[in-house]
Amino acid sequence: MQIHLTIHYATHYPGLGHNSGLQRGNYEVDSMEYEIDPDKEAARVAKRACDKLIRDNVNKVTLRKIIYNETNDITDKVRELYIGRK
Repeated sequence: MQIHLTIHYATHYPGLGHNSGLQRGNYEVDSMEYEIDPDKEAARVAKRACDKLIRDNVNKVTLRKIIYNETNDITDKVRELYIGRK
């Protein structure tokens, strides 16, 4: 099963300012986990996508908003995953 993710972010580079960005794509989710808790499974997949985005932009990324399937805002759930790993 797939979900559609939209990630709104900003990149910051010293001396050059910042730019707003948008990344969209379809991502595979675990169907069983998605049935149990769709937001949690979507947040897990979104965090992996955000990790790649952060790596690709040399850690100069601020996540602004993360939405899946056009209407479900999971920004806070993804942020909790980043805080929880410390």
